[in-house]
Amino acid sequence: MKRGCNSKRGQVAMEFLMTYGWAIIIILLAIAALWLLGVFSPSVSSTCQLEAPFNCQDVLIGENAVVLKIATGTDISTATVNSMTVNGQACSSIDGTLNSNQVGDIICTGLTLEEDEKTTAEITISYNRPGGLTKSVEGAISGSTTKLPVSCNDLGGATSGWHQVYPKTTSNVVKIMDVYCDMTTDGGGWTLVWSNLRGG
Repeated sequence: MKRGCNSKRGQVAMEFLMTYGWAIIIILLAIAALWLLGVFSPSVSSTCQLEAPFNCQDVLIGENAVVLKIATGTDISTATVNSMTVNGQACSSIDGTLNSNQVGDIICTGLTLEEDEKTTAEITISYNRPGGLTKSVEGAISGSTTKLPVSCNDLGGATSGWHQVYPKTTSNVVKIMDVYCDMTTDGGGWTLVWSNLRGG
């Protein structure tokens, strides 16, 4: 009698594993696929959205500055970034110009953020159309902070050519500099300061 009871339990256990075992395997495979796709990755790509007639082409969020590349429409006579707030902190300085039908670099400095900190920001830009009234647009920025490259040595696997770096001045203000980086000579990472191309 005892033997029949044990075989009944074994049969129930096998039926349970056959029924729910496949479901458990499918769930584990789904979790593995999501992990491979980066769903559980803590890195967040930075995004920037602005209302027309402006287009945010790129954004870099650093520990003490936010850098924006903003394209303007053709029918703007003047444009000014009025304010930018990053994680509740107002920028102490906003530098850069926005000209009609061009891409301009705007930098917001004076921030204190942690590396890999999730970041949200709001930006307000006022502009005039030729012969028109002053109008205002708003935008939103989100992402996480990264270390801004201070020199060509910080660019890692970049190729030789023109790049932007963001060194600090003596007053601890971040500036945008377009520099030529030599990434091949002696291991690369060289910032070209002066070149005697004429041989004189």
